[in-house]
Amino acid sequence: YQFTGVTALTNGRRFTLGTVDRSNTPLPITLLDLKAEALADACAVNIRWTTATELDNELFVVERSTDLNAWATVGELPGVGTSNTVRDYSLPDRETIPGDLYYRLRQVDIDGTMTLSDAVHTHVACRDEPGMEAYPNPTTGQLQVQWRSADTAGRLVLVDAMGRTVRIVSVGRDMERTAVAMEDLPPGLYHLLAEFGGHVASLTVVRS
Repeated sequence: YQFTGVTALTNGRRFTLGTVDRSNTPLPITLLDLKAEALADACAVNIRWTTATELDNELFVVERSTDLNAWATVGELPGVGTSNTVRDYSLPDRETIPGDLYYRLRQVDIDGTMTLSDAVHTHVACRDEPGMEAYPNPTTGQLQVQWRSADTAGRLVLVDAMGRTVRIVSVGRDMERTAVAMEDLPPGLYHLLAEFGGHVASLTVVRS
C-alpha cells in the first residue's frame, strides 16, 4: 500500500503498519460465535458464545439493550485465563421484556483492559405469566413464595447469579404458596422462576 502525502521517506522506500511478532501483540480472545436465543413461551433469552483462544482473560460481562444506546448488565462469567482450546459459554437472561433486544459481550483482561463484541439481536414474545411474589426479600432463611393458582402442576426454580440452578421445588396443582429454603446458600442475588405449563414468572431475590 502506498501512502499519499508522506514526505519523510525518500528513494521510494516504504513501510508497513503492523507486527511480525504475534506472541507479543495478540488479541485477548478469538470469538467464534455469539448468539442470543429467545426461549419459546418462557419470556427469557439464552446467550451463548464460543471462543477458540483466550489470553489473560479475566471475565465476560453480558450486556442487554433495547435501542443499542443504553446498556444494562445481565450477568458475568469468569474466563479461563489463557487457553488454546475451544470453550463454550452460556448465560440465561430471565428478566427480559417483550420486544426486540440486543446483546453484546464485554471482555475484561486481568489488567482491566476491556473489549466489546458486536451486538446480536433477538425478539422476545411473552405469554401471560402466573404473577408471583416472595417475602421476606432480602432473606436469611426460608423464602415464602406466593402465586396465582394454576390449573397444572409446576415447579419453582432458583438460579444463582452465574446461571446455575441451585434449587428446584415441585408444586402441585391448585397450590398457591410454598417455602423455598435458602439458609444454606451463600449471600448474593438469585433469580426465582415459577414454571407452570409453559407460563413463566420470574423475580430477583436476595440472600443476605
